[in-house]
Order: sequence, then C-alpha cells, then structure tokens
Amino acid sequence: MGHSADAATIRQRFDAEWPVEQPTIQHTFGDVETTPPDNVAWVRLNILSGAQNQVSMGKLRRFRRVGVVVVQIFVPAGRGDGEAREMADSVADIFQGRTVNGVIFRGTGLTRVGISGAWVQYNASTPYQADDLVAIP
Repeated sequence: MGHSADAATIRQRFDAEWPVEQPTIQHTFGDVETTPPDNVAWVRLNILSGAQNQVSMGKLRRFRRVGVVVVQIFVPAGRGDGEAREMADSVADIFQGRTVNGVIFRGTGLTRVGISGAWVQYNASTPYQADDLVAIP
C-alpha cells in the first residue's frame, strides 16, 4: 500500500463521514489553501506520517508504517469547549478502533492547543498503523 495509499484512505473516510457526523461544520485538508469561515467552527485534517519498521523476518517480511491523524478543531473564542468536544467525539466515531483498507486506527485523544486571535484550537489525534508484506526471494 504505502504512505500515499494510507493518506488516500484516511482522506476518503473523513470526507465521506464528516458531513454525516457534523453536516454544518466546514472541513478542509492540511495541504489545501483555505479561508476560514467567519465566526463559525471549522476543522482541518492533517496526516502526520511516521516511521516504517520491519516487524518480521523470513521470506515474507512485514513492514509497519505508523502515523497520526490530527484533526485541528477551531471554535470561536468565548464560546466554551462544548462544541469542540462534540466535534472530537465525531472524529472518534469516524476513526477510533476501526480498520479501513488495512489502516488500523487506535484511540482518539483531545488536546487544547490554545487561543490564537478569534479562535480556540483543539486537536483530536488518532494514531494509526498499516502493514505491507514483502516477499524476499
């Protein structure tokens, strides 16, 4: 599969499921230029690919890639954390504990990043892993 296939799987899942979970909340991807909406919450999905390691020996070797899906949640400052926590729960519903096209998602955590201008940012982070089997002659 590889890093590009992992990213495609993650983006496709989020793109399909986010509008079901949060139909009124705009979403974008970290590698796409966007203009945030005025005074309404929005989210941005980022895929942080990590290391790839060999995890088995023999003629059929397993290589494991790991990474983290980070959904940056932006809510207008002064509105409390309820809306951000609901969106983090939606991120968990989309990824947590699921396996999609060989990508295995772990538990989703939530971190308050802080205030920047008119926004409060939270990050909903879900570690993932995916394996490839490589035949060695």
